[in-house]
Amino acid sequence: MAEARDYGPAKAWCRARRDEMAKQTEYQCMGPLQNLLSWYPTLDAPLGMAGCPGGEGYTPTPEHGGSSFNCGRKLKVGDLRMPTYDPYRGGGNPVRVTTGN
Repeated sequence: MAEARDYGPAKAWCRARRDEMAKQTEYQCMGPLQNLLSWYPTLDAPLGMAGCPGGEGYTPTPEHGGSSFNCGRKLKVGDLRMPTYDPYRGGGNPVRVTTGN
């Protein structure tokens, strides 16, 4: 039986903004399953929808770029591999994992 290939750890990036009209902080994330364009009032919602439920990392603060989260699992074919550096600050784009990479 063939050994499973290791594509590295699944990670996510999240950022925050302050909604002055609603007087609250909102969050947006990109992760192994998808890049969210919408903003949410809690960090847990977009982190989970991006494919990193319960991810471990630091809560981002508005206007300070993104924060990286460890999703606690390995990447698999079809997932998005997150860039090493903050993609919200020009650190690169996510890349889809294929059998060749």
